[in-house]
Formats: sequence, structure tokens, C-alpha cells
Amino acid sequence: MWWRQPPPSASIYNQPVPATSWITLGALAASLLVLAGLAYWELVIAEGAHLGQRVVVRLYDWTAQRYESIKKFDAEY
Repeated sequence: MWWRQPPPSASIYNQPVPATSWITLGALAASLLVLAGLAYWELVIAEGAHLGQRVVVRLYDWTAQRYESIKKFDAEY
């Protein structure tokens, strides 16, 4: 009869996830890791050198106090 509910096993939530979805999810996760690694390398390790003078100055302004404490800078010396 048309008014009957389908059995619970027919729900979309009980269906297995296709393999292509897992591959897509894995590729997306790998892409995000690579992008995060490149951003870390460029901004932290290379200190924005490849991004131009404005970026280098901005990064220095954000971290000047920490940078000077690492270098043991003394303004009175």
C-alpha cells in the first residue's frame, strides 16, 4: 500500500558511503595539509620574503617585540 512507511533499512543514513566519497575526502584533507604546510613555510620559516616588502614589514610589526627578545636587542646599548 502506498501509505506504508519504508522499512528502516531503506533510510539513506544506513547506506554505505561510496568509495569515491572517501577518496574525495582524502584528497581534500591532503590538499589542506599541503596548503597549511606551504603557508607555514612561507610565513614562519621564510618570513614572507617571497611575498614582498609589505608582507615582511607587516609580519615584523606583528612580532617585533618577540623578535627583539630573541635577538636580545637592547635599545639603550
